[in-house]
Amino acid sequence: MTPTETRGTEPRETRSGAVVWLLSIIAAASAIGLLYYGKSLLAPLAIALLIYVLMTALLKRLGHVTLFGRAVPRWLAYLIVFGLFGGVAVLIANVIAGQVDAFSSAAPRYIARFEQVASDLGRFLGPELMASVNDAIAQANVGQAVARVVQGAGATLGATSLVILFLAFLLVDTGSLQYKLPHLVPDRENREKVSAALAAMSASLQSYMGIKTFVSLLTGGLAYLVMKPVGLDFAETWAFIILLLNFIPTIGSIIGTVLPTIAALAQFTDAGPILVILGGIGAVQFVIGNIVEPTLSSRTLNLSPFAMIFSLLFWSTIWGVPGAFLGAPLTVCIAIICSHVQTLRPFAILLASSIPPADQAETRQPKQPDQIAHEPAKPS
Repeated sequence: MTPTETRGTEPRETRSGAVVWLLSIIAAASAIGLLYYGKSLLAPLAIALLIYVLMTALLKRLGHVTLFGRAVPRWLAYLIVFGLFGGVAVLIANVIAGQVDAFSSAAPRYIARFEQVASDLGRFLGPELMASVNDAIAQANVGQAVARVVQGAGATLGATSLVILFLAFLLVDTGSLQYKLPHLVPDRENREKVSAALAAMSASLQSYMGIKTFVSLLTGGLAYLVMKPVGLDFAETWAFIILLLNFIPTIGSIIGTVLPTIAALAQFTDAGPILVILGGIGAVQFVIGNIVEPTLSSRTLNLSPFAMIFSLLFWSTIWGVPGAFLGAPLTVCIAIICSHVQTLRPFAILLASSIPPADQAETRQPKQPDQIAHEPAKPS
């Protein structure tokens, strides 16, 4: 190519690169807008997909179990999994519903205790600052707060119904993708890449959901063993809340320690039970979060600490509380997709804690003619 031709192609290549980046920015902005405005539909779908992944992992495990010398029938495996999930849901609903009346009767006692704590706090803050705090409390509209709680409960019920509906259709449609994929992606090479990406996402999410569920159950159970002997009210509900919060990376364990401590502060007048709950739950969270879970997971998600925090903040901003629970697995799916697309691979490297393996078909470099010419001939 002559210098004149080279100079003529440089602006064209620059314009082409600028167009690609502009289209990428527009596509990213459109995707974020779709996620935000479609959160009432997409968030329940994402939750249903994660539950589906967990149920699929259990079904696969049951498929390797032998019963009387034979593999467990598929219908029996489905029955066991449905019974397990349904039984747990009914048990949790009954426990929480049974403690609603007890909480209503105990609420005046908690309010009186908080007033006492506020009075003791006023001795340290001074009369002027305490008067401002009392004015802020007096101006709080309890009716609006109750209305927001009721509205949130109704929205949660509606989202739960959508999750169950999506989950039912996903289970009915299990296994159909492998038959549809050749028609969706006719090219064999691209189809292999799509299959590899889907397999990687499925394996990573199944491992993550399995380990995270086990660790969360362990955390909630040990926290219950700390709270119940001390006599903390509604220990079962607090244990369930701690179990759920454990699915939120980093911040969830902190909130799961602070909330029971505040409840203990509202119930007990002595410092002993409060310190036991704070220290006991804090120790459980520290040991499981820093020793047990890293040992079991061994970098299952392969996300850097910055990517974990960023995913938490980003998805929480887009989807609220559901986004805090879904942020890590959704970011893992994005990172896996990026790792299987050569042009998007830099984003996967930025998100990963360790460099993800490149696709061999894309990284295998062809030999140059001069390299082939200098290779020794193979003996026949």
